[in-house]
Amino acid sequence: VPAYVRITRGCNKFCAFCIVPYVRGPELHRPPAQIVDEVRRLEDQGAKEVTLIGQTVNHYVYADGGKTVSFAELLQTVHDQLPALERLRFLTSYPRDFGDDALDVMAACPRICRFLHIPAQSGSNRVLRRMNRGYTVEAYLDLLTRARARMPDICLAGDMIVGFSGETDADHEASMQLLRQARLKSCFVFKYSPRDGTVAARRLPDDVPDAVKKDGPSHCLGQLVDVQVTRATPLTLFADLVSYPQAPTSAAADNLRQPA
Repeated sequence: VPAYVRITRGCNKFCAFCIVPYVRGPELHRPPAQIVDEVRRLEDQGAKEVTLIGQTVNHYVYADGGKTVSFAELLQTVHDQLPALERLRFLTSYPRDFGDDALDVMAACPRICRFLHIPAQSGSNRVLRRMNRGYTVEAYLDLLTRARARMPDICLAGDMIVGFSGETDADHEASMQLLRQARLKSCFVFKYSPRDGTVAARRLPDDVPDAVKKDGPSHCLGQLVDVQVTRATPLTLFADLVSYPQAPTSAAADNLRQPA
């Protein structure tokens, strides 16, 4: 039985396409003891798996009374204080500032699932700058390399946005190249559409033709299928590649699948 525990709310990243910082406010992080207590209650009610959630979950940090608890320390605490919990997960991770300390905890703790959902959103540094993502393609790939070095069996998932303002054929090909290099298990692909209230909607033209945007997800997923089949064995051929023609709009989808 899975359950979800929110550990942080809001966002400080201000990606150009995202409305979350404006509607949910700045990041607020819950006290570690409160999180442990909620996970324990869920376990007592029958939960076998708990997922810690936040818009940028790895940026969790809680300071009180001169003591600071990092995301890595929170993971270790939940894992160690609840030894009967069968599985612990977290999502969604932000590529910037994902420290080795959290990866080391994942590798050392047997009941923390070896899974990371890390949205890239684009494989073009030029587009990432326009999105105000705060990292480069090289930094994203370095994170995947660091994760795999510690956990060779880790499953990696991502998000991509196609047709963002100013995206060229060369930018799109850069995204294809990123998918070839990243070797993701699965990927959610979003067709860009301006969202009222965001920086992109106010300042950047929606200048990629809709027909081009609609082709983008199939290109991305086709590339993922090529990668998976190339690397497939009877135990590793995956079929959970997902395409969205545009970002989900329901409240529930916004909570769990909002582009990060």
